[in-house]
Amino acid sequence: MNGPKIYCALPTSSLRTIVSPALLIPNCGWLSPESSCFGTKPLAHFSLAQALFFQKEFQSFRNAAARAVELNPMDGNSLAFLGELLIYAGDSERGLSLAERAKQLNPNHPGWYWHANFNHAYREGDYRGALACALKSNMTVNWGRHALIAAANFQSLASSGRHLQASHAVAAPTNIGGR
Repeated sequence: MNGPKIYCALPTSSLRTIVSPALLIPNCGWLSPESSCFGTKPLAHFSLAQALFFQKEFQSFRNAAARAVELNPMDGNSLAFLGELLIYAGDSERGLSLAERAKQLNPNHPGWYWHANFNHAYREGDYRGALACALKSNMTVNWGRHALIAAANFQSLASSGRHLQASHAVAAPTNIGGR
């Protein structure tokens, strides 16, 4: 084929396997994330970081996440989500830092920005702190918020020896959206 060569930015062999060859553009080459075509696009690195995280390629994920943040440090959505993923990947300090920066960028941020703090507190066994984070989220009609509250409340009560109250806290129906 004549014409310009179009490049697809899927650097690792494991990522190539999740893309059907039938979906690729004809005359398509492979580039690494360091290439000039890929290197200055924050959304590309944000997307790559997510794909690498879910492929369990955590070191590559950390590199792509760092590059996405470096390219666009003012994207609160990316900062918050990458912060949450970093906490899941075991890098709590960096993840909390990104999540906090996202909240500072937008004081009226979405409630899910608190998930990073919730997950860190819960993982550390600070169930009261996790409950406080879940209550700060403003997603009143989201079932996930109620699940976080129930889990943190149960663990908080159970860890203090109040097992009967803990079982009632989880068994109590939640009122989602006033229904």
